[in-house]
Amino acid sequence: MTDATKLIEGEEYQKLLKLYPELDFTQALSDNPAIAEYLKMVIGKEAMQATDPLLSANAPKLDDDLSMYFVINNLPKCKEDKVAKLITLITKTLG
Repeated sequence: MTDATKLIEGEEYQKLLKLYPELDFTQALSDNPAIAEYLKMVIGKEAMQATDPLLSANAPKLDDDLSMYFVINNLPKCKEDKVAKLITLITKTLG
């Protein structure tokens, strides 16, 4: 088992991928296995301290109160150059 395979299958790396899927180094590791030892050292140090950013106290909260929204059905389809005109019409009608 190579260092790259050990890193990819390791608990620390899997935890980081779960929290930050954009940190997928799988392709980079297959292209350049020499960086595996460095990543293993860095990830091992930092990964276990990582927490889900959405569970942080200062994380933005999703506003699930939909009482201030409404839906407009049956709007006409229009070309891009007519969108501004349609928005103006809707604003005047509802304003």
